[in-house]
This record gives sequence, structure tokens and C-alpha cells, in this order.
Amino acid sequence: MHEEPQVLHWDTQKNNNLIALEELLAVPEDVETFKHMKFIGDGFSVSTDDNGDVFVDIKRYCYRDLIFRTEVIEVGGIRKIDSKATIKNLFEVASVNSDPIKKYCYDFYSSELTGKINGQEWTIKKVDARLVDWGSKKTIYTSLHPEDCDAEFTGDCVLPKLIVSNLNLKGDGGNFSASENITIHTPTSDNQVISTGSYRITHLSDKKQNWKSVLNMMIKII
Repeated sequence: MHEEPQVLHWDTQKNNNLIALEELLAVPEDVETFKHMKFIGDGFSVSTDDNGDVFVDIKRYCYRDLIFRTEVIEVGGIRKIDSKATIKNLFEVASVNSDPIKKYCYDFYSSELTGKINGQEWTIKKVDARLVDWGSKKTIYTSLHPEDCDAEFTGDCVLPKLIVSNLNLKGDGGNFSASENITIHTPTSDNQVISTGSYRITHLSDKKQNWKSVLNMMIKII
């Protein structure tokens, strides 16, 4: 069993054990940062090089691994984690490995948008769109409803809907990200931004075709 603080640091972070994590940090107050961070990746491994430096290798689906050094300093003769320097290393590596390794990380089904939201079956039944003028730019908000309701009448639509406003509909699609995403809106005011998934755009010559035939999405909610 590994007892090195670098290994325990990642074990406690992955398991969200903030009490144990705080004891490992050179600055215990830095634990506040981890209350607002979520462990990324599908798993990790820790290795030591010839100089004794400890590196973590975070595995990510459809993205390159993040390999960086966990910084350690001595505090009162005890080896502790320098969390600020370690996070800096992570961000530097992540910034140059931010692109997915596939055009579409997820496969598509040959069917209308369907799935589950909040544990309930969801199938698209209605599409509506509205134009919002921000002054400096105009944004089209397209809502995909699982019910035939009047979107203009407050309270008529009661089921979760998908809001499409941050996707590049002029291209051929790609993968969701922090800037390209959709929102699941559950009445009355719950909004969940979905940044994991893929979308594909098919441009049709017949502009009268319905949105359901144009936009394909595979969404992964985490």
C-alpha cells in the first residue's frame, strides 16, 4: 500500500475525502479550493522518476492523458502537498491537451432524439425557437420539448426540455465543451449545462425540413 503523500493526495481527492486531504496540504486552507472542484478523468496512476519526482497520469475518455508532477514541500519536517503549484502544473498540461482525439467521441443512433432525463423517458415531440437581441449580438434559442405545449404560455410546459444555443449549427458538429454545450431546463428554474457529448449537423437542401432531421446529438450526463 502506498503511503507517499502524493499518492494519498489523489486518492483522497478522487474519493472526495476533504478531511483527509486537508491534512496532506502544505496550506490546509487550500482545501476550500477542492470543495468546488471535481476529479476529472476515468482513473489515474502514479509513478516516480529517477529523481524521485512523483507524476500522476490521469486517464480521460477520448482525450489525451494528463501527465504532470505533484509538487511536494516540507513543512515542519513533514512532506506536504503544494496544491497551488500542483494545480498550476495540471492547468498547463490541460491547456495544451484540450482537443479530443476523435471528431465525434460518441456514436449516434439512427432515430429521433430520445433517452432519459431525471430517470424519466424523454422523446422529442416539439421544437420552437426564439431570437434574443443582446445589442452586440443576436442569439437563437432553440428548445426541444418532449410534450406538445405552448411555450409562450408560462406554466404550460412542465417537462424538462433541451435548450440549444451554444452549438455551431453552421458546421458539421463535433464534441461538447465548455463553450459548445446545451442546457437541460427543468421547470420552473433548474438549469443543467451539459458539456459532455457529441453532436452532428446535417445540412439539408430543403429548408422546410424539421429540426429533428438536421440535428443529431449523443449526450452523456455526468
